[in-house]
Amino acid sequence: MQRISPNRAAARKQPIGTDAAVHFLELLRRDGPWPLSAIVPDGPITTITTGRDWPDGSKGIEPLNVIMVTAEDSLDHTVVPRLVIAGANLERIKFVRSIKTDSMERTFLLGDDLDELEKAIIEYKAGFATIDPITAFQGKINSSSPTDVRGQLGPLKHLAERTNTAFSTITHPPKSAGDRALDQFIGSQAYVAAARIGHLCTRECRWDEDLGVETGRIFFTNPKNNLHEMMPTLAYRIDPSNARHKGAVVRGTQISWEKESVELTADQAIAAAKAPPRTAKVDQFLREFLANGPAPQREVMEAAEAEGFSSGMITRAKERLRIKPQKAGLHEGWIWQLPKGGR
Repeated sequence: MQRISPNRAAARKQPIGTDAAVHFLELLRRDGPWPLSAIVPDGPITTITTGRDWPDGSKGIEPLNVIMVTAEDSLDHTVVPRLVIAGANLERIKFVRSIKTDSMERTFLLGDDLDELEKAIIEYKAGFATIDPITAFQGKINSSSPTDVRGQLGPLKHLAERTNTAFSTITHPPKSAGDRALDQFIGSQAYVAAARIGHLCTRECRWDEDLGVETGRIFFTNPKNNLHEMMPTLAYRIDPSNARHKGAVVRGTQISWEKESVELTADQAIAAAKAPPRTAKVDQFLREFLANGPAPQREVMEAAEAEGFSSGMITRAKERLRIKPQKAGLHEGWIWQLPKGGR
């Protein structure tokens, strides 16, 4: 756990690249339970701390120091092992999880502690900072309120400009979202509105009738980019891996980037991952068929076949609607009934 130092010594930051400004705010929405270090170690963090090429093959940069503000995972058991496996330079990374004031230690909060974060950026001469997830460090604000969100992201943007530092902030997918890629970021639209760049990670899914099967690929898409044209979609997989660190074998996972970009926009990637319209139709059929009460399984299957639905489709709809068939009697068949509140 790293204490933020009060040192106020000024330092000039090196720019990221030669033709792009450093001071921008990026919002990354991740799909799944992976921490930042599992999403982008072979991208920003590894490239920025080592100078390696970017995942798309672009030339790397002069190495910079990085500050990681993280609340999601254990540093020793999750974050650091993945950074080690990815090949990041740990000597250039400082972790921030809390603030120490006098004898007290508490969670870092964007609304209260930006001055301390600025001091840390200056002391460590950091050119890149990550906040994972941003909602964990916002305290008791209403994340659906544009006013509340702008009140915290506005000062963060100004900090990025003052210190010439790029910020990458992480958020989660909402419980329900629209069809656009820009609708997939949790909370108020003010989050993605404040960011100059937005990235969206979403899993690839192939559909057989209404059955979706994940392929193991994740798309790294770019639904928003105010600095230049949209970047092409990249694809990666999460593979088991290991590396040696301080004389011991570190086991974990790593990102395996595909060499070629994918001809797919962020909106198209979201649309491809959603269940096809036929799934909604079979669910609606089953709800309507059972709306007036229980029905024998045989009648349900006959009616479904007449509507063009296969037995597999109706069985999966039964599971989605949480229908638990009951035996009608010793010699009778099964009875299907909607659960309470399932109409």
